[in-house]
Amino acid sequence: MTKGRESIFAVVALILIGLLFGGIPESKAAPKLELVLADTGSGPNSPLTISGTAWKNEIEKLSNGEISVKYFTQAQLGGERELMEQIQQGTLDLYLGSTGVAGNFVPEMNVFNLPFLFLNRQHCEEVEFGRLGDEIVSFIDKYRGFKGFAIAGAGWRMPMNRLRPITKPEDFKGLKWRSMEIPLHLDTYRAMGASPIPMSFTELYTALQMGTVDGQENAPSIAYPMKFHEVCKYLTTLPVLLNGDIYVMNKKKWDSLSPNYQEIVKKSAMVAAKALNEGFTNEDENALKAMEKSGVKVYRIKPSEMDPFVKATQPVWDKYLPQFSPRIREIALEIKKLSEKYKK
Repeated sequence: MTKGRESIFAVVALILIGLLFGGIPESKAAPKLELVLADTGSGPNSPLTISGTAWKNEIEKLSNGEISVKYFTQAQLGGERELMEQIQQGTLDLYLGSTGVAGNFVPEMNVFNLPFLFLNRQHCEEVEFGRLGDEIVSFIDKYRGFKGFAIAGAGWRMPMNRLRPITKPEDFKGLKWRSMEIPLHLDTYRAMGASPIPMSFTELYTALQMGTVDGQENAPSIAYPMKFHEVCKYLTTLPVLLNGDIYVMNKKKWDSLSPNYQEIVKKSAMVAAKALNEGFTNEDENALKAMEKSGVKVYRIKPSEMDPFVKATQPVWDKYLPQFSPRIREIALEIKKLSEKYKK
């Protein structure tokens, strides 16, 4: 036998031994389905982007690669309103984004725009991942074009301004305050004495720099990468408004999936929802520390100091609660009642 043939036989023998003892390596299936997911996360460390990445990865993992997810973050496919419209129209498959904007499409989501509805992460998750959360998600399916999976969010739009510390409602008096163009948000800051001004997020840094507005409210993990700490020197960890998010899919696309694929997408949404809350907890605290280091004066408010703010915004509850359906009114009051055990 020649040396060449001996070499070939040796290689074949090694391969056979490897297959015998190691088995055939498992390979992922080629993608059978592609889904498109989008959000408006502000970067890799943004809780929204962390959550979107988790949703994509979990879908691909559970489907063993049979489902491929193309993920567009940082508003690459449009702002939140545009993305909700794309879901409704069927030009986008999956979306996660704020309950604030979602309230324009699913009125029941406006319950999350009530001020001081939640006091901390434990309070949020008791609702979001429990019986009440499941019921709230079910309302999404009532509206054309939407299939709902989850609600999440354990971060707050904390007040930050360039003029003075805020430790009591009276400190808002006279401040020109940028807010989202959501009536509940505008009325909340008006109730505390500020002069709210709806303004595009993209214009906000310059407006603060020029003094067109004095303050704004965003999660610290959003404010820091946007460099708002360069133009605002005071921040209070006041849980005025929840940064809540919904996880939805185009209904027609959902109906086209096999039961197995439906279960994968739905189960993965819950993994993503929990990743969002973890992201808010970690990234908000990291951002607060970074802003403090840069010179921002952070006032970490105690639960016992919140009552004056809650009382100041009670007229907002009085105005909007009657506008909700009877069941949503009951849910809002149940959530508020739960807050009593988190005030300690």
